[in-house]
Amino acid sequence: MKCKLLLLTAVMVMSLGLVCTPASWANSLSFQGVTFSLVDNGSGSLTFTIANATNATGDWNGIETLDAFSLKDIGGTSLTLAGWSLSSNELSPDGCDGGSSGGYCFGAPGGSVSLTDNMVFDLTYTGALNMTAPHLKILFGGADQGDGHGSLLSQNVSVPEPSPLMLLGAALVGVWMWRRKAIQV
Repeated sequence: MKCKLLLLTAVMVMSLGLVCTPASWANSLSFQGVTFSLVDNGSGSLTFTIANATNATGDWNGIETLDAFSLKDIGGTSLTLAGWSLSSNELSPDGCDGGSSGGYCFGAPGGSVSLTDNMVFDLTYTGALNMTAPHLKILFGGADQGDGHGSLLSQNVSVPEPSPLMLLGAALVGVWMWRRKAIQV
């Protein structure tokens, strides 16, 4: 009976760990009504998604195009996006023409791409990525943006913390074990 209880407890803890622990590569940021997500699919594939861009708020109201974006602090030895120009320079209000950034800056084909509400970019990479705190910069454009450019987003895309879920799971398993032991006595 004790072996079954220990085995069942071990299976529950492992299952809880698999279900409740978010993958370290699932990064998301919402800003002015737009949601940005980065997902490392493994096998050299990274997906970057921009959702709800045509309904942006704040000083992004009126954005119409995506001109460029950059990813920094992610490691890897190369990162590419088919059809987009790649630069190791910093993203500035004029595009990928700043100083060296130590990251990857992608310029849109033809200078800009029209926004949609679900933009998905499949990037390929080599080397190991570090997705604990990727730094994302986005350059949007639009007719209502003065110089033709919207605000330059420059923020880290956070990773959800697994700690609270794991603590809750451990507490539930502990209560269950204590209850089982009280019933058997």
